[in-house]
Amino acid sequence: MRICFFAKVRDKALFNVVEFYKVDIDALRQLGHEVVCVNSFKELMLVRCDLYYIWWFGYGVFPALLAKLKGKPTILTGAVHTNDCGGLSDWPLYKRSLMMLAMKLVDRNLFISRTDFAKLGSFRPSSFEIAYCAVDVGIYTPDNAGPRRDLIVTITHLTKENVARKMLMQSIEAFALFSRQHPTYKYHICGSFGDAVDDVRAKIQECGIEDKVDLRGRISDEDKLAVLRCARAYLQPSTCEGFGLAILEAKACGTPVVTNSEPCIVEINGDSVLYGESIQEWSAGLARLSDDSKFFDEMQLKGLENVNRYTAVARRAVIDKVIGSLGI
Repeated sequence: MRICFFAKVRDKALFNVVEFYKVDIDALRQLGHEVVCVNSFKELMLVRCDLYYIWWFGYGVFPALLAKLKGKPTILTGAVHTNDCGGLSDWPLYKRSLMMLAMKLVDRNLFISRTDFAKLGSFRPSSFEIAYCAVDVGIYTPDNAGPRRDLIVTITHLTKENVARKMLMQSIEAFALFSRQHPTYKYHICGSFGDAVDDVRAKIQECGIEDKVDLRGRISDEDKLAVLRCARAYLQPSTCEGFGLAILEAKACGTPVVTNSEPCIVEINGDSVLYGESIQEWSAGLARLSDDSKFFDEMQLKGLENVNRYTAVARRAVIDKVIGSLGI
């Protein structure tokens, strides 16, 4: 079967970089389908396919309408929440209306968590399933032979929106507090620079930890794996998640996570991460993972066991079942 995989991204290279796109594209190909990746409405008009697989409810209405006109089946997936963690009703009226129309038009909607699905409120799409995102555990693996370093890691794009949502300023303060009793530790913040990079640098300077923090910018997949495999902890509280893939990737590499009890994080991770609700509690969590090797090992094992619930194989099985149910 020929499948049009559509996501409105600025660069097709992102299909091979953004993990949730890559996992689904690989799954479709492993199921024996030909996949054509499309990132513009213009190209969407020209492509010939047997099925449309669409990422993001906000951009789904046009390909959904096109598929209806062509008599082709559609699968739509993505997240419902707004940038400030609101639900469907918090989107502007035009956006909300388009999202609802797209969900009604397609043959199947795939929601990435129960927490995110709940943000629909009373609205119900025509047909839906919960299909959790996935970690490729063939790639994200621990390096049991390599040593752990005195290193804390956070991965996030340095845009104002993302820095606020990922609570990076608070994380920097938590590391600064932790660093007073753990002066050998470094903090690597990885992710492409955006409109918040100067604010982040100012916060680091304000905390007096310029010599301990490395703003690494966008890093390669190889460097990402290397830093996750050698860190003592991954630090990432959040105001809102639809799934929280980065947390799962860190755990898959054997790195325990310090975060907060945001509802989706709790749904996906259970007791496999270390929760805190304040700068002081996150700092204390980092200290415990640093100072208590037995506790580190316990949290590492819990993390690895939890990740096995969200593998690419599991997501592929759901996608295969959904495609099969469409009777193509």
